[in-house]
Amino acid sequence: TSPPSPLSEAELIGMMDEQGIGTDATIAQHIKKTLDRGYVEKRVPNNTFHPLPLSRILLDSYTRMPQAFDLGVPHLRAEMERDMGKVCSGQ
Repeated sequence: TSPPSPLSEAELIGMMDEQGIGTDATIAQHIKKTLDRGYVEKRVPNNTFHPLPLSRILLDSYTRMPQAFDLGVPHLRAEMERDMGKVCSGQ
């Protein structure tokens, strides 16, 4: 097997939107944060995102935790964001 193809920014935004991760107002912030923290790099000429060692190490470490905390599963992030929205709105 081979790894998935790198995502362009448009593809990443589309996937985040499909999974319910972020809002129109926060998606750009999420992407900037992953770049600033050194989880991924954006390579030219295609402006595609590529994981850096830190992101691989973190995901591997989280999946090894006893409670199987898998941050690589998009619906968990979306679920957390929905729950936080409910808390903010007093539900």
